[in-house]
Formats: sequence, structure tokens, C-alpha cells
Amino acid sequence: MRMLQLGYATVLPFENPVLAPRAAGVKESTMNTDAVCPHCALLCDDLRLEERVDLSFKVGRTACPRAADAYAEPPIATQALREGTPVDLDTAIDEAARLLKRSRRPLFAGLGTDVDGMRACVDLAERCNGTLDHLHGDTLARMNRVLQSRGWYATTLSELRNRADLVVLVDTDLGDRFDKFRQRCLTPRVALNGRVERHVAFVGA
Repeated sequence: MRMLQLGYATVLPFENPVLAPRAAGVKESTMNTDAVCPHCALLCDDLRLEERVDLSFKVGRTACPRAADAYAEPPIATQALREGTPVDLDTAIDEAARLLKRSRRPLFAGLGTDVDGMRACVDLAERCNGTLDHLHGDTLARMNRVLQSRGWYATTLSELRNRADLVVLVDTDLGDRFDKFRQRCLTPRVALNGRVERHVAFVGA
């Protein structure tokens, strides 16, 4: 099995590259901005960020512990590797193209990227008859089995926040994964049509 790791870069909404070397021993620079947090499905949009030179962030009091921990980590500078040996990006791309041209069923795994990166990967997989295996593929497969065997009704967090008058949570309170779920979705201060009279029931949680 031949393995190739490609380095990559992307840009966040505040125009900072995600992948950059840590700037050691340099004082932090500060930029306050309203930002959308990408670290869970709630997409909280009330964060105040203090940007450091190493491209990590100190988050204001509006952040949950999960966001604060994630933003505090500086980005990792990645290096393209060919069979464990560092190579420049152009060499890695040429090697990847050569391997894909010879492959009959390549596997694209991990896929820890944004929407644009995922679209590009899907397009590439379609062109070379490849298979996609996401990091959370087991969870996606279980969801598909539920859809196939029993059917599935779904809604959006916006519908929940703005319209639901009864919410039943079965065997979970979601607080372990979404710290601000209760605040943003179950008991928001303002909804689309004013305040919603809502009843929340927990079953087996």
C-alpha cells in the first residue's frame, strides 16, 4: 500500500490561514470581532476573539469550554510526506496524480476539511472511481441504516428555536456535546416571531 500525505491550507472568515508556523516569543496582537464558531453544529455567532500572532485565539466570556479550548490551539504547520519522507507540495501533487492514474479504486480517508475541500474531494473521487471514508463514517452509516429501515424525520435548529412549542429529548440532554444548546435552542431570549411558549420534556436522560 502506498501512502501519501498532502499538506494544505485554507482561509478562515477573518482572513487568516489555518495552517501556519507558531511564532514563538512574540507578543500577541488583538483583534475583536463577532465570529461564527465552527466547533459544533450550533454555529454560535456571538464570539469575541482576541487574535494572537501564532494564529490561536483567546475567546471572550461568551464562549463555551469546547470553543475556548479549540480556539486556544495554534494551527499546525503541515508538511507533505511521500512514504514518510518530507517533500515539497508540487512533488507531492505530482506523486498523487501518478498514484491515482494507476489506481483502480483509490480510498480517500479522513476528510477533515471544509465544504469547499469536501466538494473538491468528491469531484476527484468521481473522476478516478474512488471511495470516500469520512472520519465519522461509522456514525453516518448508522444514520443511514435508521433511514433505510425505519424512516427518519429531521428538522433544523432554526425551526426548533423559532417554532417548536414542545421538545422531547429522549435519553440525552445534549449538554455533553453542545454546551450552549439549551441557551440557544431551547430557551432563547428572542425567537423569529417573538418569544415562544415552549415545553421541554426529558425522557430517560
